Amino acid sequence: MKAYMVLLFAITLVLGITEILCGIDIVKINNFPSDIFGGFALVVISATFIRGTFAEEPVAYFYVGSLILLVFGVLYVLVLLANALDSVILGEEFDLLSNLRPEMPISLLAIPGVHSVLKKKETK
Repeated sequence: MKAYMVLLFAITLVLGITEILCGIDIVKINNFPSDIFGGFALVVISATFIRGTFAEEPVAYFYVGSLILLVFGVLYVLVLLANALDSVILGEEFDLLSNLRPEMPISLLAIPGVHSVLKKKETK
């Protein structure tokens, strides 16, 4: 579990810092969101994962980090759907590629964390 937490830490930290750097125009990557606050959210999630690797009870940190990551992923999917619906209502063209966020596929990596903790909770 700790190795998986380190993996999630590394992924969320790199993407969070990249979003922040794109947001303050230090780095320019095509089709990568320039969202400073979204980047800070990913950095906080990564801090939760790395803190859990050094804790005596890493399960709590793993669960909280996975849950927050999953919630942010679901929220960004809802924003994508709202943008698509807005484009349909206004008769505008919807560009899926410009609305994709890195939090969406990463949130799929949080599902095993939430599932494993809920599975352990059911067996107690």
